[in-house]
Amino acid sequence: AGVDAALAIGGHAIEVRLYAEDAEAGFLPATGPVVALRWPAGDGLRIEAGIELGAIIDERFDPLLAKLVAHGADRTVALERLADALERTIVLGPVTNLRFLRWLISQPLVRAGEVRVDSLERVWPPSPIPAGAGPRIPTPARPAAPGGFVAAARPAPRVSPRRGGAPPAGSRP
Repeated sequence: AGVDAALAIGGHAIEVRLYAEDAEAGFLPATGPVVALRWPAGDGLRIEAGIELGAIIDERFDPLLAKLVAHGADRTVALERLADALERTIVLGPVTNLRFLRWLISQPLVRAGEVRVDSLERVWPPSPIPAGAGPRIPTPARPAAPGGFVAAARPAPRVSPRRGGAPPAGSRP
């Protein structure tokens, strides 16, 4: 009874996953160095990030960059905290799905908790993508080295399996 008594369900939590993917191009993975990075902080927020400033996101790793989780007394509070957290999140370098996430959590079916397996097929892409969803963050021009790897002016840390990225199935390190 001791452990069960310590566990209590309370409130509502919502998680979104930030990927190095271009939602406007069919969710294709994106690569490149992380040139600017800011994670939000605040009550009811948890950020589980696998990247740091200067990391190079390349094609050898899973494009998951971070999980943002917001908790509140109810769904409305959790969604407002999450919306605020996404607005304060900055990841520049590789294209991400950040703009898409901002748009998605504003959708009536998400706000009402009526998301189904086929929901995204019914609402994405909007025509046109709302201006309030934020500017498209372009991938900066980068010279490619032989073999298709991105050349960097200085060595930068790579996302590694221990830091949150994971190699795709069947790949070799």
